[in-house]
Amino acid sequence: MVGAGAPATAGQGRCRGSNCPVRMKMIKVLGSHREAPLSVSEIAEQLRISQPTATKHLRILLRAGLVSRDEARPRVHYALRMDTLVECRRQCRRRSKVRPLRRSKMRPPVRVV
Repeated sequence: MVGAGAPATAGQGRCRGSNCPVRMKMIKVLGSHREAPLSVSEIAEQLRISQPTATKHLRILLRAGLVSRDEARPRVHYALRMDTLVECRRQCRRRSKVRPLRRSKMRPPVRVV
């Protein structure tokens, strides 16, 4: 597979790439077809969205490094990059373990009269 577009270097960008319900569904569809990459029209058909909408969301996933792109004339095929997806999940889990400050340790707001 030839990756067109620079994958994101920060895990944060990768996780942001997958934070839309349509893109989450695309990841699921691509994950269930790991044995063969899917064309844009096949993805659009399965998700019941227009081809331009599918292309837009696939471009975002490609920039985030979550999918790879293979241009096989006349179609473009996309496949899920499992290594990147695993890393994204790992970083999202790490971030969710960070606890926010408790209110008792925060200073009360200063009143200006």
